[in-house]
Amino acid sequence: IRTPLDNERLADLITEQVREITSDEDCALHVSIAGGRKTMGFYLGYALSLFGRPQDRLSHVLVSEPYESSWHFFYPTPGSNVINTHDNKLVDARDARVELAEIPFVRLRDGLDERLLEGAASFSETVALAQRALEPPRLVIDLEHQCILVAGERIELPPKQLALLSLFAERLLEGREPLTAPAKSAPDMEWGREFLRHYRAVRNGDLDDIERTEKALRKGMDGEYFSETKSKLHRILKKRLGAAAIPYLIDDGGTRPRRYALRLPKQSVHFGKLAGE
Repeated sequence: IRTPLDNERLADLITEQVREITSDEDCALHVSIAGGRKTMGFYLGYALSLFGRPQDRLSHVLVSEPYESSWHFFYPTPGSNVINTHDNKLVDARDARVELAEIPFVRLRDGLDERLLEGAASFSETVALAQRALEPPRLVIDLEHQCILVAGERIELPPKQLALLSLFAERLLEGREPLTAPAKSAPDMEWGREFLRHYRAVRNGDLDDIERTEKALRKGMDGEYFSETKSKLHRILKKRLGAAAIPYLIDDGGTRPRRYALRLPKQSVHFGKLAGE
């Protein structure tokens, strides 16, 4: 490793090797950061923190004094083997003590974008994407261009999913109460009217599509329509953001009766045109 480019390539190589090995659920990875360059050990330990699973382990080798700093020591020998230390003292390698020390590490795998687990990405890209899960949430909804900016990433959404997210974002900003979902077998006219208002804003100008959706919801929205729309929205966000998607999901409150809301801080949600559009 002689140049910044060498350093970058090493980081990418280690990251990809650890990602690939840990993609096999039937194996356990044991990583030792003993020896080698400090940068190599750092990249290896960091990559394991990003991709490591419960069965993976990180360790270091501890060598007792005065053997640790001796160029002549390699391992405790079965028989007597006298060597010089760095200060020219004589010691017997047979008396050295070498211990394997396990190093605890934080496993961030569950917070990674699914794309990082499925394919190659550079070390810098992996770190940047993992960092998103730790940043304060921010959601910008651009109805005109049918996209959102979420966790720093621009995502295009299908009209129904964008309309549903817009509905809950508006309720959040207006301080309105969480909503009970429509019953599965009983279409709800109020739900239908509320959803269509946002759908028309999303599909502004596409009269044919608006008319088709109005016909589909002419008796109101039922629970199946709501669940399918919400589930697809959640799948899109989770695929793009991994665990970083959690704050942006439509939450059901966790108890019965289910009451749905977008539970972000008000100040983190905005409607507007995204830069570059």
